[in-house]
Amino acid sequence: MEFTSEDFLYKVREYGSRNLDARSMAIMLDLSKAQTRLFMAEYEDLDSDIRHWWEKGRLDKAQEIEDKLEAHATAGEEGSGDAARSLGYLQRKRHTDALKLDLFGI
Repeated sequence: MEFTSEDFLYKVREYGSRNLDARSMAIMLDLSKAQTRLFMAEYEDLDSDIRHWWEKGRLDKAQEIEDKLEAHATAGEEGSGDAARSLGYLQRKRHTDALKLDLFGI
């Protein structure tokens, strides 16, 4: 299986949106043992296409969730306060995580 094919990378992006780990993705993609080892090595490389597409899927889903929370919070309907609190939490966590990465590399 070609790890750089567009179809393969779109599947990795979809699995990233579901926050699947590398082992689970290898199972879902029906990779052989040898392919699984190569795939997992590529996934661990933060600069690889596989990791980039996985992160892109994860970020797509996070943005989708934030957009839906924001829409619900601004609608002013029942549960909008909970949506606003959740949205605030997600935004603070993203900011804190960025600071940790910048300051401490974690």
